[in-house]
Amino acid sequence: MVRRMLILLLLVCTVALSGCATLKELIQKPTVAFESVAFQDMSLFDGTLVFSFKVTNPNPIGINLDKIGYDLKIGDKDLLKGTIDTGLSLKARGTETVELPISINYLDFFKSITDFINSDKIKYNLSGFFQIAMLSIPYQAKGSLDIPKIPAISLRNIQVKNISFTGASLLMTLEIDNNNPFAVTIKRLNYGINLGGEKFANGVTTKPTDITKNGKSTVEIPVDVDFLKLGRSAYKLLTKSSTEYELTGNMKISVPKVGDKEFPFSKAGQIPIGK
Repeated sequence: MVRRMLILLLLVCTVALSGCATLKELIQKPTVAFESVAFQDMSLFDGTLVFSFKVTNPNPIGINLDKIGYDLKIGDKDLLKGTIDTGLSLKARGTETVELPISINYLDFFKSITDFINSDKIKYNLSGFFQIAMLSIPYQAKGSLDIPKIPAISLRNIQVKNISFTGASLLMTLEIDNNNPFAVTIKRLNYGINLGGEKFANGVTTKPTDITKNGKSTVEIPVDVDFLKLGRSAYKLLTKSSTEYELTGNMKISVPKVGDKEFPFSKAGQIPIGK
């Protein structure tokens, strides 16, 4: 502390003796370099973007980082603008990581839920300044952000429990894949399942399904098939080793700070039939 005060006093004396130089001119300009951006406290619709910067103070004394100004554009939309008072002290001749947290809501820059579902990435442009001592140092950071994903639902397995000339008992297993770095709870699932172009099942599950971050979960659906209603084609289909399927419906998801939201889903493919 004493050494720092002596250096500062020397600078002041130099300014007084020079008659024309200013303290601002004697301070070497610190540098600001964008390093990375990361998500914090994310949910399906909102979260906090944490922008990290490397700030280097080349001066022989510590100086204050008073505030950070920011102007965040997402896609082609001006989203957020403001300043943050930091009160940080930068060490003499040192480099430190300084974080700028900005909270966002994805629904603020999508026109509809459909646009949100169909998006994969979106561009950002962050600019502003670091107010260090008496200097305003500009910065800019550009890149793209991953959009949170609606859980993907597919038909994982069909198991024929028993079959006769009049009907069959099936166990269909749905797989739900959550490709997000946060947990998701599905409160309700409305579904319709077609096999080989025939409607085999439709219904609602109301038992909440919790899926861990980057995790998977399954939902088992027992189905009784009446061949008298569906016809002999349904019997022939279930004696095959595999068939085409189509899965449609909507899911109700509990979203923190937002509430329950419903999202449509659709999936088609080939599925083996277990006996």
